[in-house]
Amino acid sequence: MKLATKLFYLCPSYYRNLSELSEAMSISVSQIYRVRSGKRSINQKFIVGALSAFPQFSFDELFYMSPELAIGDTPSPAGATSDTRQGVEAYSMAQDKTQSQPRSLRIPLAERQVNSVK
Repeated sequence: MKLATKLFYLCPSYYRNLSELSEAMSISVSQIYRVRSGKRSINQKFIVGALSAFPQFSFDELFYMSPELAIGDTPSPAGATSDTRQGVEAYSMAQDKTQSQPRSLRIPLAERQVNSVK
């Protein structure tokens, strides 16, 4: 079993591109791309960043367990769970970190007001 994420399904509604997402997660664009393409597994820094970038979602809403996939396969979020020691420990550490900092809610792109130039 492997930890997988639903983050890439949510991303287009909250961030314009991977660069904006990487800034919110405080990790490199290349790390996000490698996780998305299956070339890199999800690590603690990715989990902490995802919880910071999507504070309105819980760990269980962003991550789930998936069977091992071949490189390049896209994981399916159906029937997902998150009962791994590593995931739970990373979630606990992220909670400790984020509770000491103010959590600002991201507004979905569809709800943002765009000032048009006249």
